[in-house]
Amino acid sequence: MNDVHQLSDQLDRLDTGLPERPDVAAVVAAGRRRRRHRRLAVTAGLAVAAVALATPFAVAGLRTGATSEARVASDQPPAYVAPTAPPAGPAGAAFGTGVRAAVLNSVPDAVFVRETLADSFARANVDGTSVYDWAVHSPPTWSSLFSWQQDYTLPSGAALEVTSSWTPPVVTEMSPDFGRCDDGATVGSCDSSDVPGGRLLVEDGLQRGAPDKWYREVTLVDPSATRGMMPEVQVSASVHALSWEEAQTLLPAVADLTELAQNPALVLPAPETYPPFPQG
Repeated sequence: MNDVHQLSDQLDRLDTGLPERPDVAAVVAAGRRRRRHRRLAVTAGLAVAAVALATPFAVAGLRTGATSEARVASDQPPAYVAPTAPPAGPAGAAFGTGVRAAVLNSVPDAVFVRETLADSFARANVDGTSVYDWAVHSPPTWSSLFSWQQDYTLPSGAALEVTSSWTPPVVTEMSPDFGRCDDGATVGSCDSSDVPGGRLLVEDGLQRGAPDKWYREVTLVDPSATRGMMPEVQVSASVHALSWEEAQTLLPAVADLTELAQNPALVLPAPETYPPFPQG
């Protein structure tokens, strides 16, 4: 029995008290090999909801443009010092500032483009299917904030996506293979290990349908649940190239992405309450 079947069997025996429960494949994907943080689509009208990770965010959320300031040459910023522990909750605007500082320390050439937050779900229609999209209030409801994504570009033409999130509070027991390499994934190389802060998954040479687009991803997930939720940090770099050999020269180094993913500054404070799915 593989880890998906094991987790499915475990979920079947759980009484979470939720009116709807995610599909096990989506729950496993959230911690094991979620490729990119996308809209969380929940098919409505079913006793047990079917959850899929669809592309891309339909709700823009809170977006902030990059800013620049003139700086005197002698006025150098202080050296970056990584925090020794995740930021204390509740989440706030300062969290995004801390993530940007961490990104620029590990990937100095990264140029901030925007950030997208999620603190709730909104009903929507996608290709004739009723789904729940990730959404955010204005201003954000910090007590239920469960996802914070930042997007960057690099001079090489590569894109960098940094996402910190919390999984839905439905899983209380994990398969031993949760967060490990998946033999069935289309990936050039994969390495998983237990590290301080959780389980680290490094996947290099990923492709998802487009033959000229390559991904290099590092994911850190902590299986030790907090009120049934799990924190996850994912750092995903991608680029269009004719070959993997060319792509490797354009993407940030694996070591830099790994350092970034393990920076405590990227761990989003746990939401006080996880937002419910809309009813009715």
